[in-house]
Amino acid sequence: MSFALLSVQDINLAAALASFGVEFYKPDPIRRVTKDGKEICLFNFEPGKLGEDLCRLWGQKDLLESQPEHPLSYCFAFMHNRERLLDLVKRAPAVSIVQRNGKIFFIPVNKESQP
Repeated sequence: MSFALLSVQDINLAAALASFGVEFYKPDPIRRVTKDGKEICLFNFEPGKLGEDLCRLWGQKDLLESQPEHPLSYCFAFMHNRERLLDLVKRAPAVSIVQRNGKIFFIPVNKESQP
């Protein structure tokens, strides 16, 4: 099957396609579409076997388990780990750093005084 254009809405999939070297569709790489008051972005790529194969694999929820060494599995692991790190950052206590007499102090920031 051949497509005239490979178009995806998932920004993570679009980033993966670009990382694997799938070329953006130069005349119209990104299209912002408004429908029913909501905006979506369409990321448009040149059609080809690599992009189509990656899109097919993207939908396989068991790819990490069934093919852990597949390069796309590393993309999934990256995205998962990034989200977990962001969760940790949000929960980590904020501190101020103070240096006095050659010593460094970490002072907890009062959340009530934060904007």
